[in-house]
Amino acid sequence: MEIVNPEYHRRFSIKIVMALLAICCMIGCSSESGRKIVFKAEQLYNQAEKLKQKASIKPELNDTGTRDQIKQAYLAVTDYCWIYIDSLSGEKDTAARVDLETIAFLAANRLTQIYFAGENYDSVIAVSNQLLNFTNLKGPQRLTTELNLAFALQSRGDLESAVGIYHAQMDAFYPPVDNKNDIITSVLNLPLDIIKIYRMIGYDSLAIIETKTGETYYNRLISDWPNSALATAARSNLARLHYDAGAWDKAIADLSQLKDSTGQIDVEATMMIAEITYKGKKNYDEALKLYDQLSKRVQDTTILPMIMLRKGIALFDKKKYNDCREIMSKINDKYPGYFQNNSLPQKYIAMSFMKLGDWIRAENEYKWLIDNYSTSEAAFDAHLTIADHYQKANNKDLTRTWFRRAEEFYYAMARQYPGSAIEASAISYLAELARMQENWPQAAGYLEGLYNKFPTTDIGRKALVNAAAVYRDKLDNPAKADSLIERLKSELFPLDDSKNIDVITDDIK
Repeated sequence: MEIVNPEYHRRFSIKIVMALLAICCMIGCSSESGRKIVFKAEQLYNQAEKLKQKASIKPELNDTGTRDQIKQAYLAVTDYCWIYIDSLSGEKDTAARVDLETIAFLAANRLTQIYFAGENYDSVIAVSNQLLNFTNLKGPQRLTTELNLAFALQSRGDLESAVGIYHAQMDAFYPPVDNKNDIITSVLNLPLDIIKIYRMIGYDSLAIIETKTGETYYNRLISDWPNSALATAARSNLARLHYDAGAWDKAIADLSQLKDSTGQIDVEATMMIAEITYKGKKNYDEALKLYDQLSKRVQDTTILPMIMLRKGIALFDKKKYNDCREIMSKINDKYPGYFQNNSLPQKYIAMSFMKLGDWIRAENEYKWLIDNYSTSEAAFDAHLTIADHYQKANNKDLTRTWFRRAEEFYYAMARQYPGSAIEASAISYLAELARMQENWPQAAGYLEGLYNKFPTTDIGRKALVNAAAVYRDKLDNPAKADSLIERLKSELFPLDDSKNIDVITDDIK
């Protein structure tokens, strides 16, 4: 039997205890050091935020020097994070590293906003790549950073690389849901965004390829996550994709899968099916039958007048003008509040009288529309409809009168509602007014100005496309036309308004 020396055993035990205490001390010191690093980063970030907030509260401070000071403050945050982030590499510093990465992300995101505002896209790319290389961002933080990178690449003219990132995001964030199982719509809508970008700049062949890619993506989501909210959203987006491509039967088949709690096709989906049936397939009788079925099924008084409106439009397109006028008048009788707040029923009453050959009554209805719905697209359009009537009738005096009235009206609306959708519409109608008078330089000027003021909107983007067409086809300036399209390509970020099909609205054109 081996005899153990008690003194040796005691000294050995003491050494073990001392070693464990030393390790704990090192861990504690390291943890404490990590907290100090994070605390200092938070201080720097809060200082930068206070500078930014002060400049936003006091516009007189928002000069070049102040903006540069704010930028330098955020750069101080990211520089500090990059110096110390590798010192938080062990398991004991995991929490501190995550906190430091979050602070770095917040500061870098502020920097990208500053650089985007100054159109300094190379700096956006540098900051975004730095953030992705130094950190292990996940979820929304990584998504935002990659989107910033894609936007900057696209703005610099590298649309191919940007689209590559969008595709990578579709793979990386599959399924497109966050930790709370909420759908990440910015990822879910990416196929629609890409297709819309290609269509807008005339890349039809690439739009066709992306349509097939989008079909595969949405069908995979539907197959992998059946009977879920994600599958429903994917199905709705697939319907939108097919609708935009003019694949009417496919869109109807998709929409027919969207059921409500009773097992019937969803009301919104049924309304869209009816619209596709008469607008796309020109099957007016079938569409009217669907609207009648909906009228019997729906009890909601906020939706019933919408169903009547769409039925009236289908009747108008079927050339049943008296029937259209009658149903629009019934909306006024049964739902006066809806009629007062929506210009389309009144517009179709005026249009029906015009189609029936009763111009005097039609003009009076158009004038009533202008007086009572002055901020609506319908009122803007009514001015040109009346002017066009007199132009075709070769009544030069009344044509000039209505051209002048239209111009004064559009300018008044633009002045009264600056920076709004109403101003954007007013500028677009000024361009249309110039086109009707064949004043092509003025039309192009209005269209360019509209894009310059509203570059992130559909109406602004379409204006630049139309301006390019005017330069190419009417002003014999293809170089200018090409430069406008190149500009549009570089500034077409993924579109915020891409969405599922939604027909419970009144924005029928």
